[in-house]
Amino acid sequence: MSQQPQPRLVLTKIELENFKSYYGRRIIGPFHKVKGRPKTQTAKTKTVFWTVRFSSIVGPNGSGKSNVIDALLFVFGKRASKIRLKKISELVHNSSDHPDCNQAKVTVFFQEIIDHVNNENKKYAHTHTLAAMSLILVLVNTPKQSNNKNWFEDSEDEYTAVEGSQFSICRIATKRNQSQYFINGNAVTRTDVVNKLISKGVDLSNNRFLILQGEVESISLMKPKGPTPNEDGLLEYLEDIIGSNQFVEQIEKAKEGAEVLNAEVEERLNRVKLVEKDRDKLESAKNEAQEFVKKELQLWKLSGIKKQISINQFQGEMKKSQEALAEKLKQLQHYNDEISLFQKSHTHTHTQTQIFA
Repeated sequence: MSQQPQPRLVLTKIELENFKSYYGRRIIGPFHKVKGRPKTQTAKTKTVFWTVRFSSIVGPNGSGKSNVIDALLFVFGKRASKIRLKKISELVHNSSDHPDCNQAKVTVFFQEIIDHVNNENKKYAHTHTLAAMSLILVLVNTPKQSNNKNWFEDSEDEYTAVEGSQFSICRIATKRNQSQYFINGNAVTRTDVVNKLISKGVDLSNNRFLILQGEVESISLMKPKGPTPNEDGLLEYLEDIIGSNQFVEQIEKAKEGAEVLNAEVEERLNRVKLVEKDRDKLESAKNEAQEFVKKELQLWKLSGIKKQISINQFQGEMKKSQEALAEKLKQLQHYNDEISLFQKSHTHTHTQTQIFA
């Protein structure tokens, strides 16, 4: 069963009003979907290139290209320092021709789409990404292939817009250094905006969807590891992008817990070793005690047997004595019977003698 493509978020257009170098209401867009097909440069290198249709903003220095990225950062809730400013009121247009602007407004429009993925381009489909303006940097530096007339090819959109997925995020900054957020025209907080974007897969924590001006160079100049806990090197930067730094505190707590457990285990192992030594020392005494108890049991058994023999002998002798006594009693009874007969006979004889006298 083939996996169904998931909706992805795209940026459709940006609406600026009195924002930095842009006076009045300016609409940037619409931004078209990124698509294309793979091409292999040579059989030797097997390098796969990507023919892409994309939106880019080009112009000379100072023409306001970076302000477009600043507009996105502004709407995404970044602080003034992240937009190369000291305070948010500096975002309001303030040219000599138009010095009376009171507020700056930026509205970004989003929509979810579902790509029509087939077997040919399935593995090249994009998911849950925002088209970043800095993609132009990657393509401009692609060697020679940019001269190919077929490098950018027009084709029909192969996606379906998700019905009801359109939404807009707006932020207004005033001359009084105040700002307010709106989602679909309803006033909200910065937290609401952040949660909304995160729910759509926009990584605001690490800005993976946006490459800022000079960021690539600054990354290339990073030290492998930060020299101090307060300084970031390439390792810390990558950990921040990957998200593993979120678990540093948990890891440290786990390490502390592991150290405590290791100490307890070590203590108990030492106690076990001491007990084993005492056990070894008592082994011979235990064996002697077991042998003594064994012999005691044998002695008790022999003593019991001896007593049983004595009892049996006594019972035999007692039986004989009882039988002899019974015989004597029988004889005594016989003698008593004879005496009784003799006495009766004597009495009768004496009576007759008196009669005849």
